[in-house]
Amino acid sequence: MLEIKNLTVRYGGITAVKDISLTIGDREAVSLIGANGAGKTTTLHAISALLRLASGRIFFDGTDITGIGAEKIVGMGIVQVPEGRQLFTKLTVEDNLRMGAYQQKDKAEIRRLMDRAMTCSRWCGSAAGSWPARSRAANSRWWLSAAR
Repeated sequence: MLEIKNLTVRYGGITAVKDISLTIGDREAVSLIGANGAGKTTTLHAISALLRLASGRIFFDGTDITGIGAEKIVGMGIVQVPEGRQLFTKLTVEDNLRMGAYQQKDKAEIRRLMDRAMTCSRWCGSAAGSWPARSRAANSRWWLSAAR
């Protein structure tokens, strides 16, 4: 599903990530673990096209996505969930989910994805969508952020 080949990223003359390769299969969960400054965030930003690669290739579902824009990568379904969750706390759970679907044009698909998120979440229930995001417990806010 996601394959990184010989990825190198530099900030000016400083090499932040050097020659890493990684393959993540469909439905696999992978963690990048390392000390501060080890290149975890840099790697994620490179995958998301937020940083330019010095060398290497990135493939998603067999398609080379190296060098395509971040907006196209998001449209393919590759997104990051920020550590701080960064929810729209004054909006409802459902409105937060809608914000995450802004690139999706198919209204039926948006509804299907929102129903799936509500079903899979820890804050499921018919009334949950109308609850303010700020009213959720920390773990529920994480799920909402991930679903968005």
